[in-house]
Amino acid sequence: MKDLITPKDGDDSKYMHRMTRILAILVGVFIVVIVMNIGFNKMLADNMYKTYINNTKEIIMSKDTIEASNSWERLPINDRQEILRRKYYEIIKYYTNDVPQNQKMSDVQMNASFDAYYNCINTVNSVNFFLPLAYMKVRTNFNPTFVSEDGRTGIVPLYNKEGADIANLPLVRENVNFLVAYKGKETLQNPVESFKLLIARMDDLMKTFNNREDWVILAMLTNEYDVIAKYWQDGKGVIPEKLYISGQLRDISNYYYAFKNLQIIPKSITPTPTTK
Repeated sequence: MKDLITPKDGDDSKYMHRMTRILAILVGVFIVVIVMNIGFNKMLADNMYKTYINNTKEIIMSKDTIEASNSWERLPINDRQEILRRKYYEIIKYYTNDVPQNQKMSDVQMNASFDAYYNCINTVNSVNFFLPLAYMKVRTNFNPTFVSEDGRTGIVPLYNKEGADIANLPLVRENVNFLVAYKGKETLQNPVESFKLLIARMDDLMKTFNNREDWVILAMLTNEYDVIAKYWQDGKGVIPEKLYISGQLRDISNYYYAFKNLQIIPKSITPTPTTK
């Protein structure tokens, strides 16, 4: 049988050259595999490190949030009230300092309205302190004499019949902090009385929509019956994404989360409420 591997005499140099090329190719392939493996492992390690960093940041942020919440809860109630009072004044004055006097609350109204506002919020426990503020910022820019194109009146604002219906809720009729002697436009343009109606309305909607704030906002902007009929589906429905992208639901949500984080959105990018 012929020897197909062992070179013949005189062919040693060709054989060695061929084997050298094969060996070089094998070494090259080996090096490429090692480099690719190193690169893959580095990319995997980088991704794991980034994930670790992100998870660590989330843990730190959660810890900070918990610590901040615990610190807040440990504060004496009078201290918490004064902190919220200062924030209440800061928010309203920032957005109304350059508007005519007849389109904003006086200092007397500011003081009286905060006391009523704070007492109502503490009574129900279902409405976050900053949610009604965000709602009024977008709807009326805290204007007590506001009148919309569709006839809603006051700082909240409300239709006359709507205000009367809220004034007839058990909470408003029976709780001393919410008592309102409803007198139509006069009541709606009184910030103290309007705040009571607004918070009572939000508390009532919280019960309907299982304390889901975005649904409560949407119901306030339209009406609860349309929201239930179109989207609610016994709590399994979803609000259309387009409503979160533009419009007053988005604006109120943005202000709400900013206020909750003790931030203020610059006036240069705030929407202007529509009046007659």
